[in-house]
Amino acid sequence: MIGGDLSGDGHDDVAAGSPDRRVNGSYAAGKVLLPPGSGNGVTGAGTRAITEDTTGAPGVSGANVHFGTDVDLLDTDGSGTADLAVGGPGENLVDGLADEGAIWVLRRATTGAPIGAGRLLSAEGFGLPARPRGFGPEFGD
Repeated sequence: MIGGDLSGDGHDDVAAGSPDRRVNGSYAAGKVLLPPGSGNGVTGAGTRAITEDTTGAPGVSGANVHFGTDVDLLDTDGSGTADLAVGGPGENLVDGLADEGAIWVLRRATTGAPIGAGRLLSAEGFGLPARPRGFGPEFGD
């Protein structure tokens, strides 16, 4: 679990991964929970759940992706507010390469939606050779 200002309200929000969570019948598809911060701390009221099926997130939830294995809130675009980075070591991106893994970078929404536009990054996106398994976990703090 990690904190940062994803909502843009000046208060730290919290991101907590639940990588083994069933989503739309898919075992261990995974999700990230975003309980909002306030001047009084973090409460469960208004918690948002983010999956690959969330508008703005690239991809579709599938079994054994483990979306949410690692999460981080960090400013990736210099906007002054945090973006959500999510690891999923079971994502299949390359034909014939099972469990290659990926990192999603999901920007703060400006329209009231849970998140704005997102990017899906693979090992190749970082200039690394395709790895046979598990890119994406343990990239955060």
